[in-house]
Order: sequence, then C-alpha cells, then structure tokens
Amino acid sequence: MTSAPTSHARTLRELLSTTPLGNDIGIAVGRPATTLSARMFGGQLLAQALMASAEGVQRDRVPASVHGFFLRPADAARETHYHTSVLRRGRTIDTHVVDARQDGRVTATVIVQWHRPAIDPGLEHAKPATTPPDCPEPAPLPYPAPGVLTTSLDLRWVTTAEGR
Repeated sequence: MTSAPTSHARTLRELLSTTPLGNDIGIAVGRPATTLSARMFGGQLLAQALMASAEGVQRDRVPASVHGFFLRPADAARETHYHTSVLRRGRTIDTHVVDARQDGRVTATVIVQWHRPAIDPGLEHAKPATTPPDCPEPAPLPYPAPGVLTTSLDLRWVTTAEGR
C-alpha cells in the first residue's frame, strides 16, 4: 500500500483529522504527531479512527458510541492507515469497524456507532436537574494518586499564587 509522503501534524486539527487515501473507499491516513514519545497516544488513535469512520456516514448522524481495542503499540512518529468497514446501516443507527494499521499490522480495532437523533428529545432522564442535590463537597485526593501512571507520565509541578 502506497501513501503520500509523511509530514508531521502541526496543529490539533491536523493531528485529529484523516485524509482519504486516493480513490480507495474506506481507507484513510492519519498524520503522526511531532512528539518525543515512541508510542502513539490512545486518544489520538481513537480520534483519528472516529474521523475516518465519519467519511462514510450520513450527515444527520452523530457519534453515539466508540469502543477501542488496543492490540499492539503504535509508533507515534509514523502515519497510521485506517480501514473502515460498515457492519450495518440502519434507519437510526450505523455501525462501523475501523482497523488502525501500521506496516500492514493491526494496532487497534475501533467500533463506532452513529445515531440519528430523535426529532422529539423529550426523554425524562435526558432533562437536566433544575437544582443540584444538597450534599457535601467531595473529599480531596492526593495528586497524583500513589502508583497510578506515575512511571509513564512526565509530571511537572507548576507553582501558582494558590499553591500547586
């Protein structure tokens, strides 16, 4: 599979968008990030998969559900090819499967459901509460929580007038 020359994304819009690959229907390319990290951030991969899936969806649909399955690490410095398959097109819901690939190997599979919103959104459970319930404020937790992601993140403390 051939692709356009790789150029790194310089803006958030470029980073999260995909470009259709030639005349191939259902195949798009996501640009790599300019990053020092060796692995692609999962949120970037999910966003690009969602954008690749959006290419084949009717304009009256909105994303209702996105489920990602990360199968192997993706290289952050290389482009990713997104192959979209339509599982079902319904009157109100479309379901797509997007495979993210690098070097022909699937790095992630994403299932996206697109929903056509109802004309009458009058569901009782969807209406916001008029006043918040009277309850105490939540207790503060230490940040970062001990042992949670502290080995793989670059955490930097910024001192402000209020403290940390």
